[in-house]
Amino acid sequence: MKFGKNIWEFATSGYSNFPEPGRVIFKTIVSSEAELPYVLMNLQENLRHCDYFLICEANRSVLGEPHDFVFESLLAKFKEFDDSRIIYIKEDISDLVVPWNNSKANLFANAFAIRDGFRKIFPILPSDIVISTDGDEVLFGKSVGKLIRRLRRRYFQRMGYQLRLNQVVYKLEYLWQNCGFRAPVVSRAEIFLNQRDPQWRDTGTSTYFKKGTHFSWIMTPEEILEKVLSTAHRVEYEHCADINLIRNAFNNKIWIFQPERPFKIIEQKNPRSRVYPRSLSQYLPLLIKYTDAFLKE
Repeated sequence: MKFGKNIWEFATSGYSNFPEPGRVIFKTIVSSEAELPYVLMNLQENLRHCDYFLICEANRSVLGEPHDFVFESLLAKFKEFDDSRIIYIKEDISDLVVPWNNSKANLFANAFAIRDGFRKIFPILPSDIVISTDGDEVLFGKSVGKLIRRLRRRYFQRMGYQLRLNQVVYKLEYLWQNCGFRAPVVSRAEIFLNQRDPQWRDTGTSTYFKKGTHFSWIMTPEEILEKVLSTAHRVEYEHCADINLIRNAFNNKIWIFQPERPFKIIEQKNPRSRVYPRSLSQYLPLLIKYTDAFLKE
């Protein structure tokens, strides 16, 4: 496969033959096999806009514990793209993380290390345009293309966009209408390179319209419990680490993590709805394989 050969050449070349500045780099962070459908959707939506598509995985969790490179065994799943722009990056951040000691600050310090660890292997230039997501965030390809063109037209401006996304939770049908989630970015790299601890998100002008979908907590109650104890928000969410509480929330549309937040759920039954990426229909069978959430045609 072309991308497999490229990974080896990239890893042994010393990174001396980069293209001219102004590259478009899509970066996503993964840590679980369950994120595979979302990575495939992002590839289908956005690879056409990119010079490089980076799939980044760290060897440490936000708790500072060792983490296996689970995506390394999944590279064959990308053979449909057969593209040299796809690069799997194994981040060694052993020297950057700190052991968790019930401190929220430690969790977020480790999360920052994970988000920025890719630069130890893949240097970023100030003039690059970086598209950055977490593994469960899928961006609409048409929207991303428009933002890239806007950034290129305003070449001399330091600017970036923070993307509002549709939010689905627990099940694919459950659309959280009044969530207001925003975090991934399409941005000039310069903005982040000037930060002390770049996290490659939550920065820039917020978009008015929603530019993708956040598939948040789309998993079984048992998997939600496991995630509660391993997320960067563990300190805030640990009081919810009760399987019966989670099952009740799952079945009765209750947002247990922040009870004070408005939580209006609309059941969206059409996988071709505009709240989802166009690529959802193609990867729906694979997504159902990894979740307990069924969305009916």
